[in-house]
Order: sequence, then C-alpha cells, then structure tokens
Amino acid sequence: MSWKDRDVFVKLETDLRTPEKIRIYVKGNGVHNIKVRMPYWAKEYRIQEGGKEIDILLDEKGYLLISRDFSHGTEIEFTFPYHFRIIRTPDEPEKAAVQFGPYIMAVLSEKKEFIRFSFSENNIEKRMIHTEDPLEFECEGYKWIPLYQVGEKAYHAYVIC
Repeated sequence: MSWKDRDVFVKLETDLRTPEKIRIYVKGNGVHNIKVRMPYWAKEYRIQEGGKEIDILLDEKGYLLISRDFSHGTEIEFTFPYHFRIIRTPDEPEKAAVQFGPYIMAVLSEKKEFIRFSFSENNIEKRMIHTEDPLEFECEGYKWIPLYQVGEKAYHAYVIC
C-alpha cells in the first residue's frame, strides 16, 4: 500500500511454508500507528521488530497497536501460532468441524456416512500428525487438508468425535 498524501508505504508478506507468520514492512515520515487485529482463532501471539522480540499489549477492542517513527523503515513480524479447534454443531454436538488456525479442515474420503474419530478437545493436537506440507495432516488413517484445497476430491467437512 502506498499512501502518497502521508508519505507512507506498507508491504505485507506471508509464506505458505510458515503460514502463521505475517511480515509487515513500514516506511513513512514521522510517527504512525499500525493496528493489527488479533485473529479470533489465535490463542497467543509473538511480535518481533527488526528480529528482536517486543512486547505489545492487546487493546480492549482486540487490536495490537504499534506506534513508531517509521522514517527509516521497519520490518515487523507477527506470529499467530496455529492450533486445532473442534467446532461442534449446536443441535448435534457429537458432529463437528475441525479448524486449524484460520482454516476449516476437510478429511478426504469417499465414504457416504459420517466418519467417527476418537479425538477430543483435550487430545486433538497430539492426534493430528503433520505431513511434509505445513497445512496437511494424517489422523487415524485419513488425510486432512484445508477445505479450500479440496478441489474435485471427495471429502467430509463434518465428522463425529
């Protein structure tokens, strides 16, 4: 983003190999405020400025505020570690979707009936096993991928657990 009237330039970068990290480069004359919304799915966060850890508190509206003189340019890295969540349906709580960070996960399967898994909120982190892809997992013999990556494959967005 280039804001010519205020002489501010902001560049945001992400890398699919480390999706939990977001880098923002800011350059602009004078002091400016950068607000980053804390994702609803994040349990914690880390912030580094120029490679050094900094303490920024979350405000009452859910924003991380960084106020600096960005005249010389600054790189800020936000890390929002991904965790698994089980999102149970209100009418049938044994049926649930699985979320990893911001992604709803899909279990790949041709089965027509609901698939039953033995994980729960207490052990899902240990039961999902990472593959080489940072957003791909295996659990109980099934492959899990983000729903947006499914394409033409058969899948389940809801399971029994």
